[in-house]
Amino acid sequence: MFMRVRSQVCLMLLLLPWAQAHAQTISLPNNLGDKARATLSQAKKEAAKLEASLRKLEKSLDSENARLPEIDLDRARKTAGKLLSPKRLGVVITASADDAAKTAERMRRYLAKEASANPALLAKLQRLRAQIVKKNLSFSVGVTSVSDKPIANITGIYGEPDLEAARAQNRQVAEGTVQRNLVQATMRARAMPPRHADSLADGSDDEEDAPRAAAENPIVQPDTVEGSKGGTYPSSRFPSVSSPAFSWRDRASPAKSQEECGACWAFANAAAYEVQQRLWNDASLDISEQQLVNCVPPSVASGNNCEGQWPEVAWKYLQTHGAAQESKVPYRAAMQSCDLSQEESHRVERWSFVGQADPRMPTDEEIKLALVSHGPVVATVRVTEAMQNYIGGVFDERDQGPINHAITIMGWDDAKGAWHVLNSWGGDWGEEGYVWVKYGSNRIGAYGTWAEPNLVKRAGSKSFASRVLRLTNQNDVPVVASVRAEVYMGKKWLWFPTDKAGKPTTLSIDIPARGSVEVVHPVTKKALLTRSALIWGGSRDGKVQWTANRDTTVTTVPQPYPAASRERYEYFFGKPDELPVNPDALWSGAHALRKAKKYDLARGKLDELIARAPHDPRVHAARYWLGWTFYKEKAYWDVADAMYAMVSAAPESEKTLGQAFHYTGLSYLKLGYCGYAMRNLEVVAYGDLKLANKWTDSAKSWIKKLNKDDGALCANWD
Repeated sequence: MFMRVRSQVCLMLLLLPWAQAHAQTISLPNNLGDKARATLSQAKKEAAKLEASLRKLEKSLDSENARLPEIDLDRARKTAGKLLSPKRLGVVITASADDAAKTAERMRRYLAKEASANPALLAKLQRLRAQIVKKNLSFSVGVTSVSDKPIANITGIYGEPDLEAARAQNRQVAEGTVQRNLVQATMRARAMPPRHADSLADGSDDEEDAPRAAAENPIVQPDTVEGSKGGTYPSSRFPSVSSPAFSWRDRASPAKSQEECGACWAFANAAAYEVQQRLWNDASLDISEQQLVNCVPPSVASGNNCEGQWPEVAWKYLQTHGAAQESKVPYRAAMQSCDLSQEESHRVERWSFVGQADPRMPTDEEIKLALVSHGPVVATVRVTEAMQNYIGGVFDERDQGPINHAITIMGWDDAKGAWHVLNSWGGDWGEEGYVWVKYGSNRIGAYGTWAEPNLVKRAGSKSFASRVLRLTNQNDVPVVASVRAEVYMGKKWLWFPTDKAGKPTTLSIDIPARGSVEVVHPVTKKALLTRSALIWGGSRDGKVQWTANRDTTVTTVPQPYPAASRERYEYFFGKPDELPVNPDALWSGAHALRKAKKYDLARGKLDELIARAPHDPRVHAARYWLGWTFYKEKAYWDVADAMYAMVSAAPESEKTLGQAFHYTGLSYLKLGYCGYAMRNLEVVAYGDLKLANKWTDSAKSWIKKLNKDDGALCANWD
């Protein structure tokens, strides 16, 4: 009888902090509209102040080429409705009835363990629960897989790294030639405009000039993923610093146990590295922690890595030695002899501490940026008896004692105000081996590091060998274009079209004056996909001709390219080609006209350069300046089209790439498409594009403003 009553009381104590925590996250305030209207005036004042500061900054710049864009927030905008920004909306991951049932079942499993616990452990739990109630903390404790083990046996960090050495490592990485970045790697997908060629099946073009209807959900609304034993957590679908919730957990292996060996560092590094391999190389690996325990040079006097080590030492080892597979070197929870013959080709290419100014404790923003730019962060934390016995909720003990344990930060949830952390004590601890740690609690994040593997194949990205072909007529007379395209048919590349006898023929395409047409397959009525083409034409009245590429092939895809979706190649019919083209004269003439603010005339020369010298190395920059002139004339849809044509084809080394994203972001902001604005501005701010500080600072200012938006700026978060 006593045991049954005690079990019921324990269950209530276990579930109380969990219920309190979840009660705050399963509903949204009903008066958000009133709050938005009440703060509209203040939002406009803040926007005016920000605009004034940016204009002041622009005046201080010496070079016109480096000027920041102006943006006029007072200009009237036609909107189809107003939405709060996701940050202001307070987007949260709601707990469904099924989630609650699974969580309760997990609690019952812990309670069943507690029923057979020894008196000393029960006394410790009683003491911890009293502290939780007294301090009004948000987590629960119970009997876990490590409750009966000495903390020293289940951790594995001692001392702290040399601060100057950590800063030197950061400088070396920042100055290096390799600057891979997950934000940069996905920038073409992030920059994709609402009107994109791949969505067209019939070759038509959407020429609307106003924002579409307001989206049902913000673009940064986090997806959720269910754990196998209950609990809902954010997915990795949208890696954005501005996302209210994000986690790499859906890319990670299940939680493992270090047992009674101080190898937390090896498990934290291996977990992060496995996710990195999935992200960059599309490889599913099970890395051997035992190989790291055996082979990483020990730092302790005893020479035993089970007595502790630092993650940075493991990263250094993996830069020169390949990782081994778990199947080849299974975990033994004890240091054994090192067998280098088990190494494979999986190595770390570079690694860095997260905190640039102070690696000892990076800021929350620095940790978020590292997570979305480089993948999971291996960091340290202060483990206490409370964490040892954690079974659910948000861990907010805030013990600031010495760090003693390595963990892997997978993500965050702003609604919880906590990091999503993978531990190395197995799935019978915490929430399936994970813990939500309150921002700043127990020194979470101290000496965080990220690492990247040697690149084999970029993950999350398909490889394409063709592009959609679009023809644009920049003249005041209709053009009849002729096209022969190299397309993929029957497992090989063939020239298309041909007649029934197999002889070459052409596609005849009418392009209206100042119009554009997607080239469509005459049979399937879908966009024609090509890697090269012959393109020529003439005016309908036959008075002018474009013959430069009738006999010279236009290469739409020089080599297969990685991208989230198939890209578009745009061919321009500029001025007629009676006279030989002089790219140098067109380039210098365009810039002279641009500086004289004769933007339409400047575009004429830029268009001609793009159309008649498509292989000139300045073509990408010409498309950028084309968009820049549209921006000066506030033709924001044209800016988006011109800049997308540029970034979809330009290499990552193109110097104007970052500026193109900046202007594109501000153009979408003017159009009310704040989801697309945010995507482009985050590439500028966080894409490691080697931009001057004034560009990244400007982008961060607008990101901050968008995250505070109450409907004054944004009509759509699609």
